[in-house]
Amino acid sequence: MGRSGSKASKPTALPEVGCGRTRRKAVAYLALFRADRHLAPGADVAVFGCGPLGLAAVALARGAGANLVVATEPAADRAAIAGRMGADRVLSGERGRELADELRDATDGRGFDVVVDATGAAAEVLPEAERIVAVGGHVVHLGVGGPAAPMHPIVTMVNGTTHSFSMGHLGGFDPVIALQAVGRIDLTPMVTARYPITSGLEALAHAATRNSAKTLVTAGAD
Repeated sequence: MGRSGSKASKPTALPEVGCGRTRRKAVAYLALFRADRHLAPGADVAVFGCGPLGLAAVALARGAGANLVVATEPAADRAAIAGRMGADRVLSGERGRELADELRDATDGRGFDVVVDATGAAAEVLPEAERIVAVGGHVVHLGVGGPAAPMHPIVTMVNGTTHSFSMGHLGGFDPVIALQAVGRIDLTPMVTARYPITSGLEALAHAATRNSAKTLVTAGAD
């Protein structure tokens, strides 16, 4: 129900950028908000990696009312985008004990309620995630690729940590579209390059360099 007592109407329009970037948001939405996930208002959230999925996680965590959102990203351009999309702090993302210590210090040693791995390098990130997650916290695995990650059940058991793994986006489109349409989340900073459809091959080559967050190809663009 709306504040006036009438049923809220569904959005009827979506910005061009939103139409082009909904799928990644839907994947992150399901990973963070399905019934068995632990992202609640007031949570402290850490996001490893600020590619499209990581940036989506940052924006959704901020939109959901997270108390603190800290991201890690070695690429300066993507780190800057993470800040514009809602991260309170963005660390350089270099692996090692110093990074984990700096992340945990951001919560005064308590740890993060939710830790998101969106790097595709779980073998390197998982040990760090286990060090910074709070007692009873939750680790969301969004990244794909890289070598197999070692997981030590005793660490998870002692800390009471839960883990979830998410790749699909079925059922995530409608809520993400609605959030974009009413301005709760903004995808605009993610799009760092635009190409007309006639330059599609050039756009693919640019996207393959991974120098930008997202490359948008539009019909009729100049």
